[in-house]
Amino acid sequence: MTVYGFSKEEAEEALSYYREYYPSKGIYDAVLYPGMKDCIKTLAEEGKEYCTSYCENPSYFARQILTIFRVPPIFPANRNRFE
Repeated sequence: MTVYGFSKEEAEEALSYYREYYPSKGIYDAVLYPGMKDCIKTLAEEGKEYCTSYCENPSYFARQILTIFRVPPIFPANRNRFE
């Protein structure tokens, strides 16, 4: 709240807008960095262990984003600070 100077009520209203927008539209604004899919594939082929790491979005959204990019079959684990 202090970052944008919002009152508690304004912050709650902004969060409400975000929660309405993100699941239906905002999630599709995500971008996979160039070369990442090949990098991830190479790690998998080399038997490396890895996972996604994310902070603010619930793991449900992270799994959805990975599905959009067709990455889940090669990601064995996903963790965030809420799990």
